[in-house]
Amino acid sequence: MHVNVGTVHPYPGSSLFEYCLNKGKIPDKLAYYNSIDQVCYNMTSLPDEEFSRLMSHITATVNSCAVPMAVTVASRQDTAAFSGETVHNGNRKPWELWFVCPHCSERVYARELLGEEEMAHNCASFVTGCPVCHLRSVVRVIPSVT
Repeated sequence: MHVNVGTVHPYPGSSLFEYCLNKGKIPDKLAYYNSIDQVCYNMTSLPDEEFSRLMSHITATVNSCAVPMAVTVASRQDTAAFSGETVHNGNRKPWELWFVCPHCSERVYARELLGEEEMAHNCASFVTGCPVCHLRSVVRVIPSVT
């Protein structure tokens, strides 16, 4: 069985988008278009901090049950990334990451766009495939310097 957990995105033209505009959940259309699919909108009655904490917990729990977990052995923000790479990516920045595949024990390099808030709270993770054994794993990112 495969379980996918995610959030609903209020796309332009949908009644949900209009609802979010009317309720002030999307205060600025231009900012929305510049970060489409990269911001998780809280459309509940929960305070934003509580919603964010619960979503992080739910996502981490589901991801840890779905596939084996790996933890980065080294990570660093890619400060040499070209400026166009960070345009239209909201608060996400490119990171270089190294981890050991939980399936084949090979050291793997990955490069991912990760959110500043996730990194600040040590809750960034992503699902990837190993280029050696081709099996999936969840990688939990621990900020460090190589």
